[in-house]
Amino acid sequence: MVGATASLKAKGLVESRRKTIAEIREETAGWLDKKGYSVMPSEANMLMIDVRRPGRQVFTAMLAQGVAIGRTWASMPNHVRVSIGTRDEMAKFRGRVRSSDECLIRQVRRSAVDTGGIPWPETSRAVPSPR
Repeated sequence: MVGATASLKAKGLVESRRKTIAEIREETAGWLDKKGYSVMPSEANMLMIDVRRPGRQVFTAMLAQGVAIGRTWASMPNHVRVSIGTRDEMAKFRGRVRSSDECLIRQVRRSAVDTGGIPWPETSRAVPSPR
């Protein structure tokens, strides 16, 4: 409570932080959109991202690479919640998205071969979000 009170007393701090979070959120959402991920519109300090596979798999893959993302919901099993961090933290997140994608695609392909199933398509992309 002390920190919240102090931040409200610092002239312009709340507005400055809101602006910074919005800029980082939009940069990240734009990058994800270019990579083919559908991102729900957001005015908050987080994004809901359709990761095109069970969110638990992505959560586990990202955690193994040192990036903790938010939980999943039963009503949206292919979505994950990602809180907006600093520019450096979000750059690390973007790097790990690419790495976890490659890792998950290899895992799914290996599983598909082991079970005689259909391999995960490399070109699988979500419908781009309207922006």
